[in-house]
Amino acid sequence: MSKTQGTFSPVVRAYRRGHLTPAHSHEFPQLLYASSGVMAVATGQGTWVVPPQRAVWVPPGCAHETWMLTDVHLNSLYLPPTAMWKRLDCKVIDISPLLRELILAAERIDPAQELDRRDDLVTRLILEELRRARSAASPIPMPQDARLLRLCRRVLADPSLHLTLDRLAEEVGGCSKTIARLFDRELGMSFRKWRELVQVANAIAHLAQGVPVKVAASTLGYTPSAFSVMLRRGTGTTPQALRRNYTKAQPLAAGA
Repeated sequence: MSKTQGTFSPVVRAYRRGHLTPAHSHEFPQLLYASSGVMAVATGQGTWVVPPQRAVWVPPGCAHETWMLTDVHLNSLYLPPTAMWKRLDCKVIDISPLLRELILAAERIDPAQELDRRDDLVTRLILEELRRARSAASPIPMPQDARLLRLCRRVLADPSLHLTLDRLAEEVGGCSKTIARLFDRELGMSFRKWRELVQVANAIAHLAQGVPVKVAASTLGYTPSAFSVMLRRGTGTTPQALRRNYTKAQPLAAGA
């Protein structure tokens, strides 16, 4: 954040699936946004699975870890650490079509140069859109127990029903009964309920990118009918309706 420190600095990077950025924090706020692909972002509040129609607002001093669930084109913004941003908690926000296009325009701004009039107007409008952005999702709770955390991260990487609790427990060196008790004790819910939260988040991410309902269902280990029941239980609506709602505004093309 050199000459544009009074406004913001864009960050554009491409990451392959599986890339992990270890937990870190910084003194400035960040809009962590991927214009294509799906990422998971973890903070002390929990973990979000984030499709291109959403972004994570990371306030100053908030430790966060990011890993890529698919190939990702990252289009993030670092903003100045003003008092207004410091008051905001870490949260997921919806990215409006206007904000998406503004972020695309901001990619072309050179952070080493003074802003011209147009770029200044773009950054001001980005800030206004961020102020108005709607909170979009609650984080998936994560445990403190080391074994359970490894298991949960395994599920985040592959939330398919094909991975049974017995197999997951064996992978982390425990038994299914012990792991089930840990879920109840640490997260206040069953393994099945917790995994369903992850599956709903992943289903939304797939559908938001235009993946056919049958393909999204199969990826998560469901028949289309069972997938519909699971999503209705988690979101109150159908896969078809979710797909229509999220694909009204297409995400930016990677590298556009």
